[in-house]
Amino acid sequence: MSIVETIKTRIKIAMVEGNIPERDILKVALGEIQTEQMRKPSNKNQYKKDLFDPFVLHIIPEDMPDEEAIKIIRKIIENIDYTKEIYMRSPAVSDQHWTEKKEKLDKEKEILSTLLPKETTKKDIENFIDICDPEVLKNILLAKSDGQAIGSLMKALKEAKINANGKMVGEIVKKMREAAK
Repeated sequence: MSIVETIKTRIKIAMVEGNIPERDILKVALGEIQTEQMRKPSNKNQYKKDLFDPFVLHIIPEDMPDEEAIKIIRKIIENIDYTKEIYMRSPAVSDQHWTEKKEKLDKEKEILSTLLPKETTKKDIENFIDICDPEVLKNILLAKSDGQAIGSLMKALKEAKINANGKMVGEIVKKMREAAK
């Protein structure tokens, strides 16, 4: 089941259970994903005629790949963190209001986090490096900059379908390159 289908199913369940916060944040996520689907130009989009006006065509967008939907969900989570940061700095927000808002934002973040794939640990990435192609290791150690080395490892991880945090990969690569010097 794709992420979009999962979101739609969870919205229906939340509506039946009366879980309003989950329903609302999932609707926001679904809306963001659908908006991005419509913005993205594609030759695969299909069209259907309007039942009442034969001169109007409605676009039926192609399904969004899960990788892109995950990026959108991560962006929403980043926005939640940013909102919390702004609220913390605002002198006009009362302590009680801030506590309520923080709880709501934390709950929304928790709900959206359940849609994301499990992140790998540092140990998993280090194990991958130990067993990966020697060419990848060579590219990491001989790269002109840390950024190129990180890119090489991220590409290898993506090809192996391993979801890894870029910051964590950067730390590991920097340690490897410093140890090799």
